[in-house]
Amino acid sequence: MVQSVRTGEHRPAGVIDANRSEPWWDTYREVITGTEFVSAFLTLGLTLISWVIWLGFGDDPVWSVASVVTGWVGALVGGAVIARGAIAGLWNREVNVDELVTIAIVASLVIGEYWGAALVAFMMLFGKVLEDVTAARANDAIEGLGRMVPSVASRRDGHGETIVPVDALVAGDIVVVRPGERLPADGTVVAGQALIDESGITGEFVPASRSIGDSVHAGTLATGGALDIRVARVGEATTLGRIATLVRDAETDRAPIVRIADTWAQWFTPVILVLAFAVYLATGDFLPAVSVLVVACPCALTLATPTAIVATVARSARQGILVRGGGRLEAAGRVDVICLDKTGTLTTGRPRVAKVIPMEGIQATDLIASAARAERLSEHPLARAILNAASEQASGLAAGINASAGTDADAGHVTGFEAVAGSGVVALVSGVAGTSLGGEASRHGSAEVIVGRPDLLIERGVVWTDEAASHFDAIERDGMSPVAVSISGKVAGVIAITDTVRPHAAVAIASLRRSGMRRIILLTGDRAGPALAVARAVGIPEADVRPGLLPEQKASVIQSLREEGHRVAMVGDGVNDAPALASADVAIAMGGIGSDLTLASADVILMTDDLRQVATVLRDARHALDTIRQNLVIATVWNVAAVALAAIGLAGIVPGALIHNIGSVGVVVNAARLVGRPTPSA
Repeated sequence: MVQSVRTGEHRPAGVIDANRSEPWWDTYREVITGTEFVSAFLTLGLTLISWVIWLGFGDDPVWSVASVVTGWVGALVGGAVIARGAIAGLWNREVNVDELVTIAIVASLVIGEYWGAALVAFMMLFGKVLEDVTAARANDAIEGLGRMVPSVASRRDGHGETIVPVDALVAGDIVVVRPGERLPADGTVVAGQALIDESGITGEFVPASRSIGDSVHAGTLATGGALDIRVARVGEATTLGRIATLVRDAETDRAPIVRIADTWAQWFTPVILVLAFAVYLATGDFLPAVSVLVVACPCALTLATPTAIVATVARSARQGILVRGGGRLEAAGRVDVICLDKTGTLTTGRPRVAKVIPMEGIQATDLIASAARAERLSEHPLARAILNAASEQASGLAAGINASAGTDADAGHVTGFEAVAGSGVVALVSGVAGTSLGGEASRHGSAEVIVGRPDLLIERGVVWTDEAASHFDAIERDGMSPVAVSISGKVAGVIAITDTVRPHAAVAIASLRRSGMRRIILLTGDRAGPALAVARAVGIPEADVRPGLLPEQKASVIQSLREEGHRVAMVGDGVNDAPALASADVAIAMGGIGSDLTLASADVILMTDDLRQVATVLRDARHALDTIRQNLVIATVWNVAAVALAAIGLAGIVPGALIHNIGSVGVVVNAARLVGRPTPSA
């Protein structure tokens, strides 16, 4: 594509085949050109040549020598690679598998079993190559993210459009994206409207409509429209780049079960050396002692376990689920209790005002306007509902409370603002309608406006009237969220806000139960009425609903569950639920696309708002742990049986090498299945 720019050939910027897959050579190039693969190929080739010479010309002294030399060279080629790893381990004062294999190869050569030594070296290298192939398959899924970004972009400036390399883009540039092109950078739409296929990032295949003011992301595909985009981030700073970096880092994070296997392997090596020496003392024969060394190498433990972790992390990334490493994956696999926030997790997080009940002496429109002015600096979803309701009123009033308008400051200027976590907001606002309430405010003065829970109003000296309490309780009984409003120390009214339960929330809860969750608990700062209404809609028992919780109280509930011996996962939005997420064994944040805080803090990040992915990641984590346990059992039983056969002389060096590596290859293949394992239906 860069070449087309140099030659002047016209080609739309960023047009690539969304279904393009890399040739197998590109996927496995590093494996094929790696030291292990080349050494294994040479070792096998030289050993086969040695066999052929011996079988065809073994009676001829010259050819017999050639057979021996070729066999020795084959063993030394493969053995040198393994010995290098053994020396590195000794240099770092570590006992590893390479040391045991090196001793087995040297011992085989000493007793003249050069074919056996070569076969041991080949099988060990073959196991490593097989692990590299599995890792390459997993990494190809991650590298595919990078291939989604075009190499050039169409940049618009005062002189028109210019095709430039994506690396030349900087924040503030305007790029043009036409139908069928992929976006070259993260940014904000400044002109146009289009459907954006975000499946490569979120896993969601239904295109999302994007227009002026919306955020868009590099690597997504524009369809059905053209966009002008103001660049915000390019390269590794984009959401796509951060995802790829996160997954690569996750692959290097070692799960506790992997470290346990490595520790066991370190102790295993000296034990096997003692066992081999005991066999020699008992039999007086080097052959069974060397065979014990060959069959006992714990290759399966050190190869198959990390392979399962890498395969699962990569597979999850392809589904729009980011797991921050093997430790988090293992923790997710052990979860038995899951806690969920309500707003934005079980519900869409887009609440709307359903009813406005003003007290005597104030109009409903004035009540909404005053509450909106107070909530203007709040990021709470309920605040957004009030702001949206106010903006739908008369255009003159909307201009007074719109945070982005920047006009008519006297109509809604906030001179003081305080957000009380889990309770509401307190603001000193100018231009508030409240004179008839008996307060000191006027349309051109300032008044203290409180929006939130009755407790907050009472705490600030507001008298909570029976009339307001009656309306408040009625709204709650109807399954909506009531919000109290006071102006200048007097109750001004109550606003009823409703939210929509996510379409697949009930299916997701049922799937979580089938996946083995012992309890599913709803933690919310909302009152009991709305909380129970949502719980009934999604299938959570009333006994597992915890309403009216402050952020620190949510964290306390999770801590109590952990003290009872449960492994707890918390699902939230990564911002309002920060204390609860930090207290859980596994923090799962939803809707992570574009969120710096979520990408930085959560253990598991769902790039969409599809709650069914929670069950998917927990199921995959459990399957990964089950696979690792299977591998450990298979490897242990296989090694014990092989050592017994070698010790009593039923498995020589060559058969022992075959027996040992059949077990190693088997567990690696078992782990590799995780890369392409189909996703069960919810």
